[in-house]
Amino acid sequence: MKLRIFPIAILLAVLTIAACDTCNSHSDDTPDYTSSSMWYTGGSDATQTNADIFYIAPTCNWGWTDSSGTEHHLMDVNDPAQIANLQAPLRLAEKVFADGNRFYSPYYRQITMETWFESDKVIEQHFTSAMNDINRAFDYYMSHINCGRPFILAGHSQGGKCVVELLKDMDEKTYGRLVAAYVVGFEVTDEDLRSPYIIPATDADAIGVTICFNSAASPAAASPLFSDNRICINPMNWTTDSSVSLPSENLGTVFLNADGSIAEEISPVTTHIDTASRTVIVNGLNPERYYIPSISDIAPLGNYHVQELNIYFGNLRANVARRIATYHAGN
Repeated sequence: MKLRIFPIAILLAVLTIAACDTCNSHSDDTPDYTSSSMWYTGGSDATQTNADIFYIAPTCNWGWTDSSGTEHHLMDVNDPAQIANLQAPLRLAEKVFADGNRFYSPYYRQITMETWFESDKVIEQHFTSAMNDINRAFDYYMSHINCGRPFILAGHSQGGKCVVELLKDMDEKTYGRLVAAYVVGFEVTDEDLRSPYIIPATDADAIGVTICFNSAASPAAASPLFSDNRICINPMNWTTDSSVSLPSENLGTVFLNADGSIAEEISPVTTHIDTASRTVIVNGLNPERYYIPSISDIAPLGNYHVQELNIYFGNLRANVARRIATYHAGN
């Protein structure tokens, strides 16, 4: 199956520049989720056979300095330039997850990029504001938008961390409508697995499960951020062992060229899980081509963290549809 989209990986460029040097608004402004300006929405109309997607964006901005010279390490949700930096990754996520589904993604005071280079203590201090926003956005979505519909939680990178936290605080009634949770490019720890609603996926069909994976060219290129990860599934063949996916199981892997100018499909790509590091090993890409020096501390040469929605583009789209069909068949 040949798939081609353009442009969907502008995030490569976003990660190499600062979002804003002078901004008049402040990063501690709390988003008002009753306002449509605080949401990216898309997808299709509600039907009896589709679902909603609640998607949480990855880190897309660096720290910034306001007009008084104060440095900020949370995204300013009122700054058009910083909002613009989220648009390409959100369009990509919409194409991946909202093929026939409704799509909702809140803008939130996400941690800026350089914060991930700091200690766990500093990361968690900044993450408090980000997660407070996501909790309020999810509560608003459930109370005013969802209307009792089945839904998928999904997030990439920082968004994946938010998905894990939402699952840990979820109640039974809400979990009953959860089709699946996609934690792309983050970790699920032993402590997280104590939650009754974080159930590792082991196949392509089950509902109410958590799909988690991180990708690299070799175990040595795995991100140090995810060293405590305990679950992994191969999104090419939906196995949890070390079996290698077949080229025919790749339903579409898409990229931009390194200069961000020309869309192209990379094929064939095969994958297998390194069970020791719980990392999906991607075979068939040139690591140099997708290396981003500015984030090498957390994504060394050979790490494919930024490109994960691109690598598994077709497989994730097909799997979302499959799990939604399974949900409706049983309800």
